[in-house]
Amino acid sequence: MKYIKIKNKKEGPGIQYIGWSGRGWPDGGPLSAGPVSSKAPSWDRISQEIGINMVRAGFTMKHFLPHNLKENFSFSQSIKKGMENTEVSWAKSKQTSYSYYLNRCREMGWKILICVNPSLNTDWKPHRITPSSDVLDLWERFCFHLAQFIHEKWPGMAEFFEITNEPDVGYFDGETFVPDTKSMPKAITPFQCQLLLRRACQGIKRAVPDARIIGPGLARWNKKWIQKILSQNPGLLDGLSYHNVMGNLQDARTLKKARKLSSKNGSSSPDMIFNSEWAWWPFHDTDDLETALRVARILYLQAKGRAYASLYLGPAQPQDFKKGLGVLKFDPANPDSVKKTRTFHAFALMTSGVLGGERLQVINPIKKVKITALYKRSHELVVTLLNPSPKKWRDVCIRIEESISSNQDSSVKKYTFDENSVDSYQESQYNGLEKFDIKPKSITQFVIPFLV
Repeated sequence: MKYIKIKNKKEGPGIQYIGWSGRGWPDGGPLSAGPVSSKAPSWDRISQEIGINMVRAGFTMKHFLPHNLKENFSFSQSIKKGMENTEVSWAKSKQTSYSYYLNRCREMGWKILICVNPSLNTDWKPHRITPSSDVLDLWERFCFHLAQFIHEKWPGMAEFFEITNEPDVGYFDGETFVPDTKSMPKAITPFQCQLLLRRACQGIKRAVPDARIIGPGLARWNKKWIQKILSQNPGLLDGLSYHNVMGNLQDARTLKKARKLSSKNGSSSPDMIFNSEWAWWPFHDTDDLETALRVARILYLQAKGRAYASLYLGPAQPQDFKKGLGVLKFDPANPDSVKKTRTFHAFALMTSGVLGGERLQVINPIKKVKITALYKRSHELVVTLLNPSPKKWRDVCIRIEESISSNQDSSVKKYTFDENSVDSYQESQYNGLEKFDIKPKSITQFVIPFLV
């Protein structure tokens, strides 16, 4: 018999925000597949099922300001007009404008991570930024007016700002064709990045003093890059952000390093670390069991590393999309073709096991099985067992410390995800925790009620 023990000792909070990044608009799919052109699904029911509470979208300067900056123009009017712009990389439909996006997020109760980017036009060379560059004044004023407009029109939405997107590879606006590296603008240096960060902070904080500023949204974790920025501007950022698009299994270690670095450099919120864009990439079918389990394992590692927010690069792609992104697939020509992949079910189950609440200490005798115990504010203990290995574990017992007031008279909910089942659910008596099997390549989750 293998005894898993849940102790009444808090190890830290669960992940505060989980959701979509980049292609995660509320009613859309991939590029050129907004709600009008593709008839993609509404996210009301699906988002509630998966439990997300944040999305990330890029707000780029060139979508708001006129191409000829020598002409007289009003920043406030340009922001107002730009909010209705549908010719942006992540929308391209007659309905999905910035304004539409913000309205839908408010309706859904989602927070939005507002990723602000300095791209102006095709002639702009970001790597030429200097302390005396005219673009810095434009940039600060743009950040001020953007934050002010959102704050006034959508109260409560102008809370999180990310400055910028992948400055280390110069991929600011998401409109460059990534595989063709010759066409990409050159990356900027940490010194140039901190110039952008400082001026953006000044503009945003002047408009919304309580806004929380994170960054720099690096394409990959790079301690030296971030350290140079923080050492020149201690306390400038409220939190750090980085990407893990390759979906490696280093997040727990990376998050520990990020928190230590943030704390050392005087951050007011050293625990506010965002993995603001990640995926299992590339060329892996999201309906494959191995892909789903890898995504689940990354979420486990982010929870273990105490990520503040986890934003997956998705959520939906056409059925023939081959890059391993998205947890839903659909035929853009058929509005009834939406299909939940195995990755969707694994993501949803893990979200339930790592989002919000407080994580309790787990004594785990089965090292190959990854286990989280999350005390939810709704008076439930959610215990999730992730077994990515092909080995089956028989006669497993979960013992909950007596000081935890579990309600042994109520039924326990059990969810199972494995090769044969993606959404298996059953209720059992409390003593069902005393002897059960863990299937190979599976996720098992128990929802245990507490006494109120």
